[in-house]
Amino acid sequence: MKLQSKIALITLSYFVLMAIGYILVFVALNMDQTLFIRFLIGGSGVVWAIISIWFVWFKTDYSRLWRELRYRRQYKNIHNIRSINPDYYALYQKYPHSIRRHERHCIHHHISPQEMIEKALRVPEEEWAAREAFRTQL
Repeated sequence: MKLQSKIALITLSYFVLMAIGYILVFVALNMDQTLFIRFLIGGSGVVWAIISIWFVWFKTDYSRLWRELRYRRQYKNIHNIRSINPDYYALYQKYPHSIRRHERHCIHHHISPQEMIEKALRVPEEEWAAREAFRTQL
């Protein structure tokens, strides 16, 4: 199953769980009982919805799925950016660890792809070699 469809189904299940919890709240609001019983039934609907959503969230590792989707999209964009400039792609072939670190830095600081490529091409080859040696040493 594709990652996007997993995320969509899990998100849809949250709305279903909230709707089921709301049924108890709706019943409690419209019943002719004492206030204590109405609070008890309505509160149990809210608590049930919160606990079931929490359970589904952690069992499916929902946060990790969103992170993985985001990183896949970033990787696809970075791959397209690398293929724009042949000199930059050649630099990436020589120094992959250092260039990836440079790209992560530029993404973090919201630097445009053109600026990122220009900055990378301005750095001398000796500097890239030293950075690559340091990255591979770790």
